[in-house]
Amino acid sequence: MPIPMSMIRARAMLQQVAVVLMAALPLVVLRFAADPYQPGRGLVLGIAGLLAVAAAGGIGVPRSRQARAALLALAAATILVIAAAIVGGPASAVFGVHGRYQGLASGLAALVAFGVGLASARHTRTFARAIALVLVVQSVVVLAQVPQGAAPMGTIGNQVLAGGWLAIAIAVVIAASRAERPPVSVVLWAAGAIGALALGAVGSRGAWVGVVAGLGVGVLAARSTRVRLATAALVAVVVIGTLAGGAASLAKLDPGSLDEGSAASRFHIWRGTASMIADHPQLGVGTGRFLYVFPVHQPAEHAQAEPGVRADQAHSLPLQTAAESGVLAALAAGAFIALSLAAGAARIRQGDAAALIATAGLAAWAAQAFFGISTIEADGLAFMFAGVLLARSGTASASGSGRLALGVASAVLVAGCAWYVSADALHLRGIDAFYAGEMQSAWDLETAATRRNPLVDSYRVGAADAASYGAASDAAALETVEAGIRLEPMSYDLLLARARLLRSSGTPSDAVLAAYRAAYESYPLGQAVGHEAIGAALAAGDTEVARDIALRLLAAYPNDALALSVVEEGGR
Repeated sequence: MPIPMSMIRARAMLQQVAVVLMAALPLVVLRFAADPYQPGRGLVLGIAGLLAVAAAGGIGVPRSRQARAALLALAAATILVIAAAIVGGPASAVFGVHGRYQGLASGLAALVAFGVGLASARHTRTFARAIALVLVVQSVVVLAQVPQGAAPMGTIGNQVLAGGWLAIAIAVVIAASRAERPPVSVVLWAAGAIGALALGAVGSRGAWVGVVAGLGVGVLAARSTRVRLATAALVAVVVIGTLAGGAASLAKLDPGSLDEGSAASRFHIWRGTASMIADHPQLGVGTGRFLYVFPVHQPAEHAQAEPGVRADQAHSLPLQTAAESGVLAALAAGAFIALSLAAGAARIRQGDAAALIATAGLAAWAAQAFFGISTIEADGLAFMFAGVLLARSGTASASGSGRLALGVASAVLVAGCAWYVSADALHLRGIDAFYAGEMQSAWDLETAATRRNPLVDSYRVGAADAASYGAASDAAALETVEAGIRLEPMSYDLLLARARLLRSSGTPSDAVLAAYRAAYESYPLGQAVGHEAIGAALAAGDTEVARDIALRLLAAYPNDALALSVVEEGGR
């Protein structure tokens, strides 16, 4: 029985809405949650997946050998990530660290985005036009932030993240301008130029590498002087934007700056990450657990470059994946992206404009990912592009199994994000109450957030902070902290909260010292916890432990006054 034309139009409209939602992810900000970015964007991405399911009569499975190899690599990476989560600790693996949202939930978001790409491959131009609009909005916000003295990060929440997303969006829009006729092509190129101006102002070297890779796809595909000149003009606009960004952006153009600042800090983070990988090559330290384990591997040079900073990212997605889920997972994920790009290159040679758009975007994402941070909005684009490319490489007849898989994954993602956001809204209210001096209200809200979602250690830490001001008994506060430590034994924040609670409750000094030593060992180069641990050791009369901690601190901070005084006293 033929499908009515009205139903065909309705499905096409739903698919267009799905890809528009994907394009608009960076604009999603939930002011009523403590993390206003990632969980909200994951929620919208899940809704886009449900819309794609409703629009698709079925989702075809890619049939070319290359595409099937890519699917096999994706399946292998997914299995390894889940295995790493189970072995490393399922509690922290579900959502990862608060404020990053990079556990299994973000991996599920990537899979949903991949499904949206498979289901909506015919609507790439609609997506490009939508992303052009979002690109202009983001660029205007970034350029408005520069003269105000604010960090140029648009609505995305971080300069590195803003730069990475802008690079991808520019590559997509410029590639799409070649698939359109005037005046649409002119408007798209203008949107790309505005984005290039903002990208320069952001001052992210990794993002600059990404946009060069994305634009390079168009240059290689066209082999025309006109395209080369247009690309050169766009690069010039990036330079102009860098000049407009001021000293901070201009400094990134100096090759000598690679030995200092963020570049040097990133190199030291990579060194620590390499140490993590060497110690856990098979399944990594556990999905979403980078922050918990990195401090044990932190080089002294990083502590000196960024005192008090615990890196929660490797600042390189391949290294991040290898550190958290193992070397094989990183290789499988890399193979999936490489095979998707190869499928795109094959389609470009056949004159497929949609493949050019998707390949340019995926290439920009892959290049900036070597220096970047995982986020739902950027990674969602990448996996959607991969789905588009594999779908356009040729698919078997549509089947209901693919549609069912996407529907289930999208529903789980929506439910998980909604669960997280509902608890995070309580946490934000608890933070506000704490700083307003309403400690009982802060305790009630933080414990409510913990009951809603017991997997997030920040909620328990907030409850302990309120309890330390008399909002609850020490026993009640210790109970919630200890429960969190059982879920995540390496949570520095929980370990330190326990030590402080024991100290304030009049616990015997030797037990307080043991708690502080556990907290210190989870962050050996942390000055604040080191100083408190030294104080606990001196209070317990254990000068040897105090001197040992002081010596370890001096390896990173040679001028630490407290550590120097302890060592000098011990030498007399």
